[in-house]
Amino acid sequence: MNLARSLSLTDATMLIVGLIIGSGIFFVTPDILQAVGSPGMVMAVWLVSGVLSLFGALTYAELGASRPEAGGQYVFLRDAYGTLCAFLYGWVAFWVIQSGSVAAVAVAFARSMEAFVPLPGHLGKIAAVACVLFLTVVNALSVRYGAGVQNLFTVLKCLVIGVLVLIGISQGAHLERVFISGGEAGPSISSFGVGMIAALWAYDGWNNGSFIAGEIRDPQRNVPRALFVGTGLVVLIYLLTNAAYLAVLTPTEVLASKSVGADAAIRLLGERGALLISLGIMVSTFGCVNGLIMAGPRVYYAMARDGLFFRGLGKVHAGTGTPVASILASGAWSSLLVLQGSYEQLFTYVMFASWVFYGLTGFSIFIFRRREAERPYSTWGYPAVPLLFVAASAFLVVNTLLERPWESLYGVVLALAGIPFYVFWRSRLRA
Repeated sequence: MNLARSLSLTDATMLIVGLIIGSGIFFVTPDILQAVGSPGMVMAVWLVSGVLSLFGALTYAELGASRPEAGGQYVFLRDAYGTLCAFLYGWVAFWVIQSGSVAAVAVAFARSMEAFVPLPGHLGKIAAVACVLFLTVVNALSVRYGAGVQNLFTVLKCLVIGVLVLIGISQGAHLERVFISGGEAGPSISSFGVGMIAALWAYDGWNNGSFIAGEIRDPQRNVPRALFVGTGLVVLIYLLTNAAYLAVLTPTEVLASKSVGADAAIRLLGERGALLISLGIMVSTFGCVNGLIMAGPRVYYAMARDGLFFRGLGKVHAGTGTPVASILASGAWSSLLVLQGSYEQLFTYVMFASWVFYGLTGFSIFIFRRREAERPYSTWGYPAVPLLFVAASAFLVVNTLLERPWESLYGVVLALAGIPFYVFWRSRLRA
């Protein structure tokens, strides 16, 4: 039994928007300002990172339209470079990238709950695990249930952010700060790259839209549209949100902030602002966790169908029409990461490896163009757009390697640790 194509263009677009907008937009701007030194450069980092993400989405749009299968990025890597490269991506995705993201965002959800419900001791972790398990069950029961939750919470989070943006830009006393670039020299290229790492973490998730290509109706048209529209909307939302922050808070206040979104809301609305932003983070992170749980298991499902992962994860449940075993395994591992509290360190280690796979996936478009004449959809701006995406990915990989060598090395080790397991599953296929 295969997955059914039951998701509309709206469902796919809402999934991408909801996946990208998690907790990062409420927290990472101080880290970016610390790296680049001025409000204008902060906006430049958000813009460049957004354009890079959009170029990536446009590149993946062509790949997804030509290979509209469950698993997305895993499928692209498999068909371009072979099963080992694809397996290593799926391996890291299961153990760290996707599951670590679910754990991190679920913990952010639980922390935002504390504005309304006290969660002393281990109750915060219990609330985070409850969030993961509840949404795991919802998505296991029906892809339509998961899509319904995603659509609702994506609309709600955009409304909350929209209120903050409108009030911030209209009432902020210093909108001109957005255009202040700082000293003549400006930040170094490496400092700008460090700032981009934080922004790209907030933009991360657009690639997940390709994971569900096997369930999107009319995928040759709707996969590219969803990737472009969804990612483009988030770029606009993030630029407007940061303009509101910088119009309301001074650079010194931004640097000292632990939650720039909350501090801006408090400045504008007092204690009501604190409650509004806490509610916004709750809604945003809940929807993001749902999207991650909805999309990620499709990668493990595709791996298992190829015989490169636990065989049971490649089955579609006859009653629900979903890859139940894959979803449940993902939810269980994410919950363990929450309880262990190790997700943050693991996620830092794997960002290097993650961008290696982004770059390889982007380059695969040139491999497929040489092999295949027919293209259901052609990337806008080809070859410049995918070339720029691949070049920027290479820069980020090299810059991360130079700036954070130990974390990069650990990320590589985590990926390469999958090789013995790949050999094992390959041997079972030959048997």
